[in-house]
Amino acid sequence: MFSGAETRYTTGEQELLAVIHALKEWRCYLEGRPFTLKTDHKPLTFLQSVPTLNRRQARWMEFLARFDCVWEHIAGRINITDALSRHPSLHAAILASPVLRPRSTESPLSVDLAKRLKTAYASDPWFTTPENVESLRRQN
Repeated sequence: MFSGAETRYTTGEQELLAVIHALKEWRCYLEGRPFTLKTDHKPLTFLQSVPTLNRRQARWMEFLARFDCVWEHIAGRINITDALSRHPSLHAAILASPVLRPRSTESPLSVDLAKRLKTAYASDPWFTTPENVESLRRQN
């Protein structure tokens, strides 16, 4: 869902913002690997050729430059997920659904499993190399 200010963005900016949010969430899987961004919003496929950008768009384009991605347009009429995202009952269901709260703040891992995982990491040769471990650190 968009914040108050984000609801006033243009359609193109909202579409791009959704991509930016998704890339931030899945960055650890996508960064450093080629992938295709499929969209039914054709103007997004021309982003690299836009002569002037506002500050927000420029900031987003700078973030996008970290990824090896290619934009691909999929016509809305053949994009099945587009129909799902526009279904009016889905929006109503999201608004009506209760917010889930955790029952406990305890870790879902058992103490035994946590110990076994620590032992496994300690004995794995990949994790003994500082460069490998450093590559897992999240960079924002």
